[in-house]
Amino acid sequence: MDTLELRLPSETYRALKEVAAARKRSEADLALEALQQYLGRKEPAEPLEGLFGEDASLLDEVTQSAMADREAGAWRWRVSGDG
Repeated sequence: MDTLELRLPSETYRALKEVAAARKRSEADLALEALQQYLGRKEPAEPLEGLFGEDASLLDEVTQSAMADREAGAWRWRVSGDG
């Protein structure tokens, strides 16, 4: 395996660290997966990531909307039955 050193803008690196921590993966593994997806050699791990991968702002908007809806009310309701 070859080695590549990346210099990223601070904001990009912070985002990479946050996502890697949330997914319990290393930053290097996450960066490699992103490069493989970009090069068309690997399918996205998350279906929505593939759907919105070209438009990060749209993905952020969809996520924020879902979270706002979630905070406003429960997504599941208990229905009591006879049995």
